[in-house]
Amino acid sequence: NWKAGTAFSNDASATGVGSIDSAGSVNTDVGFGIISYTGNGSNGATVAHGLGVSPDMIIAKTRDSAENWQVFHSALGGTKRLYFLTNAEADTAEAWNDTNPSATVITLGTSSLINKDDDKYIAYCFADVEGYSKFGTYIGDASGNGPFIYTGFRPAFTIIKRVNDDGESWIMQDSARSP
Repeated sequence: NWKAGTAFSNDASATGVGSIDSAGSVNTDVGFGIISYTGNGSNGATVAHGLGVSPDMIIAKTRDSAENWQVFHSALGGTKRLYFLTNAEADTAEAWNDTNPSATVITLGTSSLINKDDDKYIAYCFADVEGYSKFGTYIGDASGNGPFIYTGFRPAFTIIKRVNDDGESWIMQDSARSP
């Protein structure tokens, strides 16, 4: 679990940050925020996230219908998106408008999965924090042990996804359960 205990609220018209109002909670010490917003269907709409740094991973979903989760990862960039399914990466502007998030906002495309007019959304934003969390990529080497991935700390939770091949599931492991 991640705790994002500081309340966050952004009135986009009053602050000039973003074009869509957002609210939620953030914890900048651990690089995590839970942001809610209502879509407007506009290409290039922006949502303030409150982290103060660019998110390395965003997991977002509409709360109004049964749709796929949209995933942004900094290693893939704003031109790609993943689903929390077995699909490979997809090159599309519909999710993130071909734009990486900034230190203040997430940019949205026109996909109904991320920015349908009047739909309510939730976005979980994660940023690298030295000694706490790390986001990156590696290339498998087909060996029994695989490549060594240096994080700078001993991870308690890992998420792995092969991004270049359909049919590959997400792998989640943690140190609290065996194996």
